[in-house]
Amino acid sequence: MISFKVGESNIQAKRTRAREVGNAFAQQINRDLYNGLERVQSLEKMVYDNNGKVKNFKDSAKLLKRSYIDSIELLPHGIIKYAYPHPYGQVGVQLEDSEELGEILHSVVNSGKLTSFGPVVTRSGDRLLIIVDPVFLKNTHLWGYVIVTLKVPMVYESSLHSLERVDYDYQFYAERSMANQHLDLIESSLPTGQDLKNPVSRTFVIGNRKWKLTLAPKKGWRSSKGLPSFILAASISSVIMIWLVNYLKTKERDEQLKELAYRDPLTGLYNRRGFIEELDKQLPQASCLTEVFLDLDDFKLINDLYGHSTGDLALQHLAAYLKKSFPPNSIIGRTGGDEFSVAIFNQDSAESQLMIEKAIGQKQCFEANETEVAFTISAGFAEYPNQGRGVQDLMAKADEALYAAKMAGKNQAFRYQPFMADLSREQLGFNVKQLSQGLPGEFLIYKADGDQKIIFANEHLIQLLGCRDYGDFIDFTKGSFKYFVHPDDRKQVEDQIQKQIAEQKENRGSYDVHVIYRVKTKDGQVKRLVDLGRMIDNSNYGKVFFVFLEDQEKLAADRK
Repeated sequence: MISFKVGESNIQAKRTRAREVGNAFAQQINRDLYNGLERVQSLEKMVYDNNGKVKNFKDSAKLLKRSYIDSIELLPHGIIKYAYPHPYGQVGVQLEDSEELGEILHSVVNSGKLTSFGPVVTRSGDRLLIIVDPVFLKNTHLWGYVIVTLKVPMVYESSLHSLERVDYDYQFYAERSMANQHLDLIESSLPTGQDLKNPVSRTFVIGNRKWKLTLAPKKGWRSSKGLPSFILAASISSVIMIWLVNYLKTKERDEQLKELAYRDPLTGLYNRRGFIEELDKQLPQASCLTEVFLDLDDFKLINDLYGHSTGDLALQHLAAYLKKSFPPNSIIGRTGGDEFSVAIFNQDSAESQLMIEKAIGQKQCFEANETEVAFTISAGFAEYPNQGRGVQDLMAKADEALYAAKMAGKNQAFRYQPFMADLSREQLGFNVKQLSQGLPGEFLIYKADGDQKIIFANEHLIQLLGCRDYGDFIDFTKGSFKYFVHPDDRKQVEDQIQKQIAEQKENRGSYDVHVIYRVKTKDGQVKRLVDLGRMIDNSNYGKVFFVFLEDQEKLAADRK
C-alpha cells in the first residue's frame, strides 16, 4: 500500500510539474509570437497616424525587421504595393489568388481584428506564419492590410529547444485561421506519425487565434519509486528519507524551471520578462537609477555576411562585454533580438553617462571561423526619478533615446530629451539606395579585386543600360565590372586605372581615377561614359570602387 501510494504521488507530482512547465513555456512562446504582432501593429499605427499615406516605408520596415521575420508588406485596397525585403512580396505573390486568403481577409474585415494563419509552405520550401491586420482610417474607411510573415520554427525555436533540454517531448498546435478553427499540428519533437501519451496541455490565444502546447516527460509517466519505496517501507526512517529526497528534487527542479523561464538561453542574461520583473522588484529601494537600451549596430549585416551562427557569437560577445562594463549590482538583460537593457543603480547622472559612453566607445571585435568580425553599439538612456517614475515609462524613454542615437548616425549614446518623444521613426536618415537615387547621374559600386564583383548600381545606371531592374542588370553584366565595360575597351580601361593608382601611392589607401570608355546597352546601343571613381578600403568588403558615371554625349550637350 505504501509503495502504491508513493508511486501514485510521484506520478501526480510529475504531472503537476509538467503543467507548471507547460504554463512557463506557453508564456515564453506567447511572447515570441507577440513580438511579431507588435511589428504589425506599429505599421498599422503608422498608416493610421498618416491618414493612409505611407512615408519612408523601407526605413520603417528595416527598423522593424528581425532575423525571424521573412517579409513586411502593405496592401492598400488589398493590393501589394509596399514590400520589404522582397521586391514584390514573396508570400503575397504566392497567395494573392488563393481562395483561403480571400476568406481570411473577409473574416478580418468583418471582425476588424488582427489575425494570423499558417504556417504555409513557400515555393522554396520555407514555412511561414502570416499575420494580417486590417487598417481602418479615422473615418472608419478600410484602407487595406498590413501583412508580416514570420519564419517558423525560428520565431519560437529557442523556447521549444529549451523544453527538450529539460527532458520533455512536446507537440504544438494552432487553429488554421479565424475562419477555420480546426487545430493543426505544426511542431513536434516526436517522429512523424507518433503522438504523446496522456499529455498535459496549455491553451492560449494570440492574434485572435487559439494555440495549444502539449507535453509529456521523455521517459513517460512511470513512477521510478514504487519498488524502492516497497523495499524501504520496512522502516519509518526509510519512508521519511524517500519523502525528503523527493521533496528536495522537486524543489531543485522548480528552481531550474524558474531560471529557464526568466533567462535568455543564448546569452545567459535575463530575458525581457526576467529583466522587467527584477527591475520592478529593485526599483522601490533605489535612490536613483539609469535605464539604458543598447543595440548592436547593423546586426543584420553580420548575419548576412557571416551567417546566423556568427550573429549568435556577436550577441554572446556583447553580453559578456556588458557584464564587464557595468557594476556588479546592475541588472542586464537581452530584451529583444539584438537589443539589450541595463539598469545602473545608485550612480549619479554624470557617472552613469560616462560609464555608458565608455562602453559604446570601444569597437567590439571577436573571431569567428578564423575571421575577425567587428561591430559597434548605439545606446539611449533615461534617469529615475527625474525622467520617469515607473519601469515601463523609463524603458519607453530609453528606447526613444536609442532610436534618436541611431537616427543621428549610430555608435553614440543619447540621454533622453522631451523632443525625442515627437521623433518619428519614419524620419531615419537616407540609406545608400535613397541617396544614390537622388544623385544627378549614374552611380556604381564594385569590388577592386580580380573578379570586380558589382555590389550596387542605382536606378539611373540600370535604365541607361536598358535593363528592367537590378536583377536584370546583374544578369546582363554577369555581376562584374569587367563585363560592364565594352569588350574592346576592357584592357585599356584596366591599364589606365592601374596607372593612375600607381601615380597616387602617397594617398595611403584612397585613390581617384578618371577614365572614359564605352558600354553596350541591352538593346545593342554603344554609349561612351565618363567615369569618376575613388577606391577605398572597406571593413566589410576590402578594396572597393565608388564610381560616378556620365553619358559623354549628354554631358557635352548639357555644357552647350
